[in-house]
Amino acid sequence: MLRSNLIPDKFTLPSILNACAYLSSLSLVLSIHAFAIKTQLSFDPFVVSALIDAYCKCGHIDCVLRLLEEFPNPDLPIYNAAITGLSKQEEYESALQVFHGMRVEGLDSNRTTLSGVIMACGRLVDEKFGRAIHGHVVKAGEEVRGDVSVNSALVFMYPRFGDLDSAELIFRSMPDRNVVSWNAMINAHAQAGNIKEAWDLFSQMLTEGSEASDVTFTCMISASYELKQGRMMHGFVIKAGSVNNEIIGATLINMYIRLNSLVDAQKLFDEMPRSEMGSWNSLILGYSRNGHPREALNLFYRLRDSKNLLANSITLAGALSACASLGVIEEGKAIHEYIMNIGMKMDLIINTSLVNMYCKCGSLETAREVFESMRDKDLVAWRVMISGYVFNGQVKEAMELFDRMKTVNNLKLNNVTFTSLLSALSHVALLEEVGSLESVIAQ
Repeated sequence: MLRSNLIPDKFTLPSILNACAYLSSLSLVLSIHAFAIKTQLSFDPFVVSALIDAYCKCGHIDCVLRLLEEFPNPDLPIYNAAITGLSKQEEYESALQVFHGMRVEGLDSNRTTLSGVIMACGRLVDEKFGRAIHGHVVKAGEEVRGDVSVNSALVFMYPRFGDLDSAELIFRSMPDRNVVSWNAMINAHAQAGNIKEAWDLFSQMLTEGSEASDVTFTCMISASYELKQGRMMHGFVIKAGSVNNEIIGATLINMYIRLNSLVDAQKLFDEMPRSEMGSWNSLILGYSRNGHPREALNLFYRLRDSKNLLANSITLAGALSACASLGVIEEGKAIHEYIMNIGMKMDLIINTSLVNMYCKCGSLETAREVFESMRDKDLVAWRVMISGYVFNGQVKEAMELFDRMKTVNNLKLNNVTFTSLLSALSHVALLEEVGSLESVIAQ
């Protein structure tokens, strides 16, 4: 276009920016932004809204906030682009910050603004502000009060505050419902453990002619607590053509594992296209956690040898846990070497899994080496190392490590840690030490 001496205008640049955002190319967005400045289009509302959307999708939040600060008198669409874009990037606090700035400027909100702000309040569990925004919705005109996106956001928000009744009341009073509102209500009941209510809503949704989405299927699969229900949902997924969706497939595998139907889980896994790690991780962890460590390791070796995908920290945690269950230290060492060879970042999950594996296999010296090499140790890492000493009968070392742990700042000690130590001490009847620990617990 430029080679033909055609200059992009305020209508062309947003389309170009949408393409850059789709590619998640920050360098291209920066280039287009520079071009907009050079051609004096950087203060056009259409272009600024597109720039905000593109920077959000590229995860460059600082540029979004800077654009809002530098733009003279942003209008409502610009603020809405920022609030919506920031919320989609899970930058909920920044989204509310933008909303507060908008109110300071004296701009009134519309249904797009309010639905984004309500979702942010729900995500942040900001009950006080969320209820205040609901009050604003009630006082607004019918266009806002009856808007399906605003009401769907409210249905999503209230269960996050533990107020399922308000969500139910809003949902039942909605003049129109879409799949988002159905999903929000179904998920709220499923998360609250109201499985019958979730299934009743799903049946009502289908009866009223609404089509289930992939989100609906994910919710309902998670709400399947009987194998019959699970297989029924699997049938719905197949009929809808969503069976090859990686997230849904992984959720189905998790469900079959949870319902102790490992044969169904393996059969589904074998039928799925395995282009992502979700299904692999689900089955490896499922085998490892349900008494089938050898099957977990065999599946891990299939993944390792496939060369198509690279194991991540969750995969490796499942494989190392299987090694710990079997007590196969040589295989555990081989996985440790594999981690080093592929240049995997030694994060908290991997390091803690290595410590656990070496402890369970009786190699406390190596476990301690890995433990001491950890730059950051959370309470789980300390507990695993202490429990490792307990497991191997080395009570003195467990006590020494516990004393050291008590001096570490920002560690919130809990009863699980104390239980590990009390168990160790009870084995050797060190009653004085037990007494001292009980006094610490009491404090």
